[in-house]
Amino acid sequence: MEFVAKKKILKVSIDGVSHEMRCPTIGERQSFTEKLKDCKPEDAVALYADWFHELGLPKDVLFNFDADDFFDFLDFVTNPKKKSQN
Repeated sequence: MEFVAKKKILKVSIDGVSHEMRCPTIGERQSFTEKLKDCKPEDAVALYADWFHELGLPKDVLFNFDADDFFDFLDFVTNPKKKSQN
């Protein structure tokens, strides 16, 4: 018996332009959650932008999201079970 884990790529499309970023690992997610707990509320968006940039999404793409898209995107990246239901 064998279990094989593969790195996953997320495709992000805004205004018809597609971008790819890798799915965060459990370790990256845990590290980010710790940083988020320690940051000031007004710094949260910049922290998310840095994290998503590390995962491969250009910051300018994130900053082109409106507020609803931004929160939907956060949910998409951080709740993998919901992605499979779409």
